Amino acid sequence: MAKTEPARILPGSWHHLTQFTAGKSPFLVGHQPITAIQATMNAVRDRFGLRVAAYCILPTQFQWLVQVTAQTIEDHVLAQGRRGTGARPADVTAGLFDRLMRDMRSRAAQALRLADSTLPHELWAAHHWSRPVESCDVPGVIDMIHCAPVQARLAETPGDFRWSSYQHLVAGRPSLVRLDPAPRLPGPEE
Repeated sequence: MAKTEPARILPGSWHHLTQFTAGKSPFLVGHQPITAIQATMNAVRDRFGLRVAAYCILPTQFQWLVQVTAQTIEDHVLAQGRRGTGARPADVTAGLFDRLMRDMRSRAAQALRLADSTLPHELWAAHHWSRPVESCDVPGVIDMIHCAPVQARLAETPGDFRWSSYQHLVAGRPSLVRLDPAPRLPGPEE
């Protein structure tokens, strides 16, 4: 039987990442827990050299759209090399998001427990959801992320929801999560 090649993650590639809470319990409610998640997103963004185009924090999940950089991959390959895997750089990128989201879950759990010591031991679902996004699809995925609160019946419009990048990207308000410009689709005159 032929060996399946692992998925390769390339510099410049975009990915939509979603992490649910354990049992889809509403742990992410209120100013303190949400700002803890926002601060954690910034820490993980910096640690992994990511570019972040959009995010949304709902009571039972957070979503973000990230772009992998050359630094992201180099740092991951170096970390894998230190663990003595002996794998080629092309082989180790498949575990990048597992490592990134494990770090995000761990940091976020620590921050959330500082805000509320009564939270249960298991805060996160064991696995995250990720999918690659073509550059031309980035604007649509940003819209989808911003519409998540409307679909969850938490807001009438994306602009009514406070805990997403919508207010920053559309209304120009400050964002606690550092955001990077995303590609845009050419207009009719371009």
